[in-house]
Amino acid sequence: MFKRFAHITLALSLIVSTIALGWVPAKADISSCSSSVTPHSVEPDSTTDFSFQLTNTDPNPIHWIRITRPSSNFTITANSAPGWQSTTSSRFAFQTNGTLNSGQTLTITVTASAGSTEIPSENWKVEASEDPGVNIVS
Repeated sequence: MFKRFAHITLALSLIVSTIALGWVPAKADISSCSSSVTPHSVEPDSTTDFSFQLTNTDPNPIHWIRITRPSSNFTITANSAPGWQSTTSSRFAFQTNGTLNSGQTLTITVTASAGSTEIPSENWKVEASEDPGVNIVS
């Protein structure tokens, strides 16, 4: 009887210790992807559909994507990607609720308006993550 009680006590002790230490399962991070955009230049005071190609070169799937405008000279007005939920603000184009598995490429269309003055070349920022907004790779 005492032996059975000792085993039960030990098992409960291990369970309580695990809970107390805050054990949570590990999540994998995205460490690599590649992207490109066309066109590479636009006229001042114009609205353009930019085509982004994002390729997942990581073994883990991508579930979250954020594209940031190059500067305040651009205003994002719309975006879309097949099979993903798209959200737009003047600064960002978000893609959520989709999966881009390793080796796959996703085309994202971002519509943006350029300001009325010509400016030097600038870069868009493309970020991706397996977990929305966590451990982001640019």
